[in-house]
Formats: sequence, C-alpha cells, structure tokens
Amino acid sequence: MTGPLDTGTWRWARSCATWMFDAPLSPGAPPAEAIAACARGALAALPGFASPAVAEWTTAAAGDGAAVQPRGAPIDAQTVDATLRAHPDLIALTLALDLAVAAPDGSEATLADAAVLHIELEDDMVVLWLSLHVDLYARRTFGAERDNDPLAGRNAPRLSGFLARLVETTGIHFDSVSAPSYDDQATPRGFA
Repeated sequence: MTGPLDTGTWRWARSCATWMFDAPLSPGAPPAEAIAACARGALAALPGFASPAVAEWTTAAAGDGAAVQPRGAPIDAQTVDATLRAHPDLIALTLALDLAVAAPDGSEATLADAAVLHIELEDDMVVLWLSLHVDLYARRTFGAERDNDPLAGRNAPRLSGFLARLVETTGIHFDSVSAPSYDDQATPRGFA
C-alpha cells in the first residue's frame, strides 16, 4: 500500500466479494481465443480501477503457471497476443490486481494484490470472476470502524465503473455476486 489510507475498515484475509460473469463460446472459434479476447477486454476496462500486477496462464498441456508475467513486466493486449501465439491451448488466466483507490484526504493510493480477476473455459462457456480482498467499497464493514461511508463514497464509483466497462469491453453477461457478509450491500454493479 502507498499513500495515506486508514486500514481499520477493510481486510486482506479472504475474498470479501466475488462478481461472476459468463458468455457462450463462439461456434467454430478456438477456445483459447475466447480466453485471449476476454483478457484483452478486461485489460481495457481496468484503467481507473486497477492495474494488472501478475498474470498466470494455465494451458491444457502444462497446467497452472504455463506462462507467467511477473510483477513489473508489461501485461497488456500485446502480452496476451504473444502468450496466445506461444500457448494455443490456453484454458485460464489469473490476474493479480493492484487497486487504485482514493484515500479519505483525496490523495491516490495503491493497494497491492487487493483483487484477483480470473478467466477460464468451462464447458461451452468462458467465465470470468472478480474477487475483492478488501471491503473498502462497502459502506458498512467488519473492521474496527464499521462506518465506512466516506471511503466507500470515494471508491465505490470506481468499482461500479469497472464492472460496467467490463461488460462492454468483453461481451460477457453478469451471472451472480457472492458476498456472504455483505449481501444487503453487494449488487450486480458493485456495492450499494
């Protein structure tokens, strides 16, 4: 984390909320291309919300970690295309995300490894889920300070904007949200 941000209202220990999306595979198109297309769209939707920190690709032949772009390496559309050329049997991508957040004083902060975006093939679908490891977008949290309204007010629009852009840039459809401790706050577009 960089920048002044009170950590009393959010936590890192587990996924606090997960948004799930899916889309049918195009008939006749290579399944790996569906992963790559979704990855390019997801990367295009990230600015203003997060930056990709680490990309780990899974292939049918080599399994998890078949290709990895480590922290500091470029992770962009060109990287996706190069990975697809090198590994035409892609079946999944996991992106660790560094979140861009506004601190209560208005300064910008970065929360390293605060979310994960995962894309994979599942039967005849491409599925994507975003898991947050912080609850700073929720107005009521389980931290020492339960009222998180000021911080959520600054940052919830970033999450909502990202989820809207994600649907536009990837063509995926919202499926569900899982936020057991935040059910009354979590919506298809973020936190209410």
